[in-house]
Amino acid sequence: MMADPKIIIGGRGRIALLSLDGDVVEHAHPQAQALIKIGGPDRVVAIAGRQYVLSDETVIMLPPWVAHAGLALADQSTSVLSINTGVPARAMRAVSHDTVICRALDPRLRRAAINLEDRLMRRDSTAGDADEMLESFSKAWSDDHDRGPIATVDFRIRKVVEHIRSAPADAQNVAAWTDVAGLSRQHFFELFREYIGVTPRLYANSIRLERALDWLGRSTTPIRQLSHSLGFRAPSHFTRFFVDNFGSTPRAYRRGAYVVEE
Repeated sequence: MMADPKIIIGGRGRIALLSLDGDVVEHAHPQAQALIKIGGPDRVVAIAGRQYVLSDETVIMLPPWVAHAGLALADQSTSVLSINTGVPARAMRAVSHDTVICRALDPRLRRAAINLEDRLMRRDSTAGDADEMLESFSKAWSDDHDRGPIATVDFRIRKVVEHIRSAPADAQNVAAWTDVAGLSRQHFFELFREYIGVTPRLYANSIRLERALDWLGRSTTPIRQLSHSLGFRAPSHFTRFFVDNFGSTPRAYRRGAYVVEE
């Protein structure tokens, strides 16, 4: 049975301790993300046709808006620490060939991750605990990635991005997107992928997921109401979407989340 996640939401981002039983569908995040295995069998992170193994000796580091899927290698649960930092998503494009996704895990970082897991399980983590881990990841990210000028996103695609962000319930309305952009369907899809790095549908679903994570962690709004606000026809559809994209149910996420940034 799937164990409840443990989530700490700090001023610099979000850390989640997840017990992943099965596969996670392709998705993306607007933040940079690190994945560290805490226990259980290895897992695979699939990106653009390549597979990277998350093991005791590796860490997966994902730039913002890189589409990825999680694949189980065994029938047992894997404990994974997911670190989503507030590194700005300035480069909303596909990962370059020279980006290092999977690297050796520094033993000090692994010890810090295991220590944080222990505190998360006891629910006595503090803002300092969260921010220390998030700051370490942010520094590692800044040291490894060029943060120079980024090409401007086409204004038509920028209008669609703003529309999707302002109307999460309209998350699969391709006709509305092409109308906003003033482009043919084919040209729109080509331009969106060129500038953003993921498909419009994956981008919209990722925005819905991030909105759900924020609402579940910071509000007591009933899940049925959240489901409707995000454009799902029934709460069961929202639950399936959340499980497929995050690895736990919305109710379990809410039980495990707490905010320490204020």
